[in-house]
Formats: sequence, structure tokens, C-alpha cells
Amino acid sequence: MIYRNNDIPVRVGDVAKMLQVATHTLRFWEKEFDFYLKPSRTTGLQRLYNSDSIDRLKKIHYYLKEEGYSIAGAKRILLHSPVLCQNAP
Repeated sequence: MIYRNNDIPVRVGDVAKMLQVATHTLRFWEKEFDFYLKPSRTTGLQRLYNSDSIDRLKKIHYYLKEEGYSIAGAKRILLHSPVLCQNAP
């Protein structure tokens, strides 16, 4: 089981397991949603996700995988519809 805590950053592989997606999917989402998602990096450039980043990934996952939006549709919602974003998990 993976535990999440505000003080402990989580690596990309662990977040991918949480969301049941491949690590390359998270990397792709990071590029596509760069206005919304910016994980921190180690000195070795490994991605580290805090609870805020994980919550944002969950919203992206929700719109793309559960609601069936395209990348462009999910971007529109995240950029222009804060009310819809509040209703997402």
C-alpha cells in the first residue's frame, strides 16, 4: 500500500500505480497540462509529486479516463471552468 502525506514526496512510479496508468502516461500529461501540473524534481531530475500534484493528476485522470474527454476538452475544463473542477474528485 502507498501512503500519501503532504511532507513526503511520491515518485512517478508510485503515483502511476495509484492511478493505474503507465509512467509514460504521467510524463505525457505533464507535458500536455504544463499550465496545471508542475511536479518538483530531485537534483537527478526525478519527478516528485506532493499531495497537490497528485490531486491535480487525479482530476486529469478523471476527465480523460472516467468522463471520456479528449486532451483538448480536459484542458478547456481545467483552464476555463473552475466550477466543474471543484466537482471532480
